[in-house]
Amino acid sequence: MQNGRITAERQVWSSRLLERLLLTDEYLLLRLEAPGGLDFRPGMFVNLQLPGDRFSLPRPFSVMSATDGSLQLLVKVVGRETRRFRDCPADSVFSLAGPLGTPFPVPAGALLLVGGGVGLAPLLFLAQQYRDRVTLLAGFRTAAEYESLAAVLPPLSQALLATDDGSAGSPGLVTELLEQHLAAGGCDYAAAMVCGPEPMMYRVAQLLRSLPTWVSLENYMACGYGVCMGCVVAMSDRNLSRACCEGPVFRSDLLQGYGSDNG
Repeated sequence: MQNGRITAERQVWSSRLLERLLLTDEYLLLRLEAPGGLDFRPGMFVNLQLPGDRFSLPRPFSVMSATDGSLQLLVKVVGRETRRFRDCPADSVFSLAGPLGTPFPVPAGALLLVGGGVGLAPLLFLAQQYRDRVTLLAGFRTAAEYESLAAVLPPLSQALLATDDGSAGSPGLVTELLEQHLAAGGCDYAAAMVCGPEPMMYRVAQLLRSLPTWVSLENYMACGYGVCMGCVVAMSDRNLSRACCEGPVFRSDLLQGYGSDNG
């Protein structure tokens, strides 16, 4: 690990690839070197880039776990840059900026976590730290996808599974599983934390209107520290906020399109 370049807003590190595990054709687990003493918390992210291509931009990834000296990222291979991550040599060195963004708040009491796909990453980080008071509702497309990702799921006292094709767990979307869970009396929570596709997060926020709910947005964040303004989101008070700085975690009722302002 080389010394970091420190600015007023962020820290940029040369980070060695420690482990790369191809979980499925689409999902990749990266374990990267990170300096000791950095305060990575659930909901925060890093910007990651492989040097050598002057036309590439950093990609933001939620931190899935962090220890003193390394961190894990769950990557979905969807384009040229993430394919470079999948195919890079084992001794590759990445440019890593972080920790960035605001974390999930952690109120006292039971927590409901709802997520799917790579949106599970920050929720799994949260579940690792508070597993005794967490209920996780996780959505996958198929049983095969779930089984491939099962190795990264922490042991929880309460976890419920949905698959789109009904091949494992409850058939249907994770939002349908949430409706069933609420109908069965699963409402005794202090707060909910949500991450995944925007339509899913919007629906969850609507179902949980009476519960303090925080969502982690998956906006593209090119710079990661509020300069490029490419990740701004509209708030319910009609102002704008930067997902990379004021977020990516926001209370859902403060976001335009999520709260009671949309009836």
